[in-house]
Amino acid sequence: MYKARKRSKVACSRCSCRKVRCSGDRPSCRACIISSNGNSCTYPLKSRKISVLDTDIKKMEEKMNALEAECCRLRSIQRGHDCSSHPGKHMENLIDSNHFFPTMKPSADSSNCTTDELMLGSLEIKPKVPGNSSCQRFVGALRWHLIRNASGHDSAGGVAECLKYNVNEGRESLTKRLYLDDQERGDNQKAILPERAYASELIHRVYQFFAKEYGLFSITEFHVRLEETYRDVQSQDPSWLAYLMVTFAVGEQYTNDAAGVGIKKVPGRSFFSTALTLFHEPIEEPTLDTVRTLLLFAIYSQGWNRVNSGFTYTGLALSTAIMLGMHREVSNVGRPKAEQDARKKVWWTAFFMDILWATRLGLPPHFNVDYMDLDVPDKNISNEDGFDPKILIANTKLALHIGSVMKKVYVTSGDNDFITNIVDSLKQLELFRDSLDPELRVLPDIIESNRSIAVLTLRYHQIIIVTGRPLYLSLLKSTIRVTDELQDAKVKCVLAAVTNICILNNLWNSGWFCIFGFLEAQCCFSSILMLVMETLNGDAFPELQIALSLNASMCKDRQYYGIG
Repeated sequence: MYKARKRSKVACSRCSCRKVRCSGDRPSCRACIISSNGNSCTYPLKSRKISVLDTDIKKMEEKMNALEAECCRLRSIQRGHDCSSHPGKHMENLIDSNHFFPTMKPSADSSNCTTDELMLGSLEIKPKVPGNSSCQRFVGALRWHLIRNASGHDSAGGVAECLKYNVNEGRESLTKRLYLDDQERGDNQKAILPERAYASELIHRVYQFFAKEYGLFSITEFHVRLEETYRDVQSQDPSWLAYLMVTFAVGEQYTNDAAGVGIKKVPGRSFFSTALTLFHEPIEEPTLDTVRTLLLFAIYSQGWNRVNSGFTYTGLALSTAIMLGMHREVSNVGRPKAEQDARKKVWWTAFFMDILWATRLGLPPHFNVDYMDLDVPDKNISNEDGFDPKILIANTKLALHIGSVMKKVYVTSGDNDFITNIVDSLKQLELFRDSLDPELRVLPDIIESNRSIAVLTLRYHQIIIVTGRPLYLSLLKSTIRVTDELQDAKVKCVLAAVTNICILNNLWNSGWFCIFGFLEAQCCFSSILMLVMETLNGDAFPELQIALSLNASMCKDRQYYGIG
């Protein structure tokens, strides 16, 4: 009896489809190579019999059931509230299956609403989306048109009624979406709180140094949440604990010493490490406190001369603020006045810090001013918690001037207009100084309540130094004739350096000098450098010895903690 002979090799998929004899060579057969199709030569997978224990099968079934249950739960969250009790069944199926419309729920005063009042988040859905390439905004406009068309037909009258809902309740349902929760990305470290009295001291220190000019927190709300945290720390949200811990870190950094006499430890480092572990960035659904936390991360990093980290944190804070729509005036429409003011404070603080830090590093800012339509802050902003709107206004205007000056001097300056741009920029800064409120131009002999005016003046003179500093290099490298304009520019830089040293000395004597403050270190070193260059011309400055003493003190303390 004839016995069929088994094939020794399996044909590749290409040869099998074309009924061509296949050599079965791997990785490519001879026929595929000859026809220049070696890359497409694949062999079918052959099923194999394997032995699986019944216990393993049961475990896989349990995992599958758990995954199916989780998928059902997530789908129910995505669908939100069901409006199947309304008529218009043919459109309801479209809504439920394709999710063309947001999930919603009718309100008690729905008779007073119109379909044009449908809201997407906090913004009203308009038929047009000028200047925005966001897919979400496009979907919002598409919804607007679909709702409008549906409400114009009798058969869809039930859909129009279904789409009427309370805006505040609708916002909450619209923000529900699927994403990997931040807590799932790693185990959270437990926050170890300091003694209650010491915690209050640290918070008060941050409040003293930053409350006048930065919108970092509301002291009243902060203390309320602090009491809740000390009652039950385990039930607190990790993001809030990170916010609290980095506040402790900055407060300890600005006390110029670590907790405990004679203990050699970096002030605030333990709090900062805990905050980094608790805080996850980027956060998929950020809040105002998220931006504040990132700004505090930046402030703490700057104090230890972690320049790249500080620049990164300010960029993250600004990017997070942009995601929240803080740079657009329309995003504040419909919000309470207190919330609007809080958002503006945080936005301009992040904007200002980003430009300052970018200038210090010679890098471009993270945000282009042309993309912003938010008005410059005015005196109508809330002054609760000791906040001074005049300081925020001055800082904002200074930041806008800094961007223009840096572009003129360090970006677009050529050989011909280099000196002209420097002179014009110094005049521009003078105009800014003249536009300030009179009380912001006068420095007291002893700083008592806060140092915001002194810090503003330090920043202003530091920018003058940075603007005029290239002149010295230019004079060293070439034979430029020193005109009256050039001499006037040099005098302005020298006066700025002398003034900053006097301010730093005043801060030291008044107890407002931060040993680990980057602004203090930068202004001190820049002033020393400026006066040393002038002493080469035979001039003498008694302020130079004061600056050297301050610099030596900062270096000594930093070296003690292993930073210098």
